[in-house]
Amino acid sequence: MDVEKLVISSDEDAIRLINDLTNGQVDPDFVDVSFDDWPNIHVYLKGEKYNKSMTPSVMAGFIELQKNLNKTFALLKYQDSGKRLTEEEQKQLEISVEVEEGSSDLMAKLAKPLEVVAKGVANGVQNMDSLHMLIAVLGVGVMFAGGLSFKNYLQYRREVRLKELDTQKSVENREIRLAELNQQEFASAQETERLKLLKDVFSSHPALKAAEDFAHDSHTALLKGASNADYARIQGSNLPVAMVDELKRNARKRGIDDRLTSTFRVLAADHSPESEVRLKLQSIEDKDVINASLLLDENLDREKLEFLPKMKELIIRAEWDKSPLTFTLIVRRSGDKITKATVESVQEPAKVA
Repeated sequence: MDVEKLVISSDEDAIRLINDLTNGQVDPDFVDVSFDDWPNIHVYLKGEKYNKSMTPSVMAGFIELQKNLNKTFALLKYQDSGKRLTEEEQKQLEISVEVEEGSSDLMAKLAKPLEVVAKGVANGVQNMDSLHMLIAVLGVGVMFAGGLSFKNYLQYRREVRLKELDTQKSVENREIRLAELNQQEFASAQETERLKLLKDVFSSHPALKAAEDFAHDSHTALLKGASNADYARIQGSNLPVAMVDELKRNARKRGIDDRLTSTFRVLAADHSPESEVRLKLQSIEDKDVINASLLLDENLDREKLEFLPKMKELIIRAEWDKSPLTFTLIVRRSGDKITKATVESVQEPAKVA
């Protein structure tokens, strides 16, 4: 079979290829994928301070984007978002931001960094087949720089602020702010459904869940960076200053801690505490032993609660028959030592053809 050359030049191209790969219409072993001026992040800011320049707050947004892209690369290549990258890797992943004449018309080019991510995945990941490798790379592009992804982020922030204002009875201009949020729809029902289908595809790769959190934090940083402008347009979404201020209120980071995705054996599992399952895990790769907790708190987000019974079942079976499992852990470190590890997801290791 001849190798088909595919050029990705838009979000639509990337999403179409992800769907074709998932449906078996494209064989990942017989395609050669390249990127043509995609993905990009376009930020347009208008105001007195903005004239072919970047203010410190805008610069901070792009620095956060760079940091989270580096973490995602480290997670996909080394299965550890806290891994220190080499100077050469950092240089290759560096994002270039073009500033156009008049106001601040900023374009962050991510095509070359995404090609570096692709090479990192191909060279670093041993337990992922070519299908999931290609979906992972395309997924990073869509999540970090897709217009659909940013619209969904704004829609999420809108819903969060509506719920918060609904409980804050005495805040200033509450009724006006609720009315403005209710009138604003950033993503159509069809767009929301398209992204949900993509997330279902991404859920087959545990590292992409963490990458989604890093992308979320990058969106938050870009939104906060626009807070001093009179008007902003980010990834095609128009944002008056009042709406930027509203959406960024109480926006918190998701990806504060590092993620570690690796394959472990379950040496011991203590199910006696009501609030957690206490685990002793041994790395298949380097035989290191890590103590971790699977939280059983009813206040966990809906998605994690939904998969909790399945994760517990996998752990019980793995402890019994000594079979390995792929864990994504949220970890905190002191130097090189992991001081705390919490289970974010569990699944059976991918079978490489």
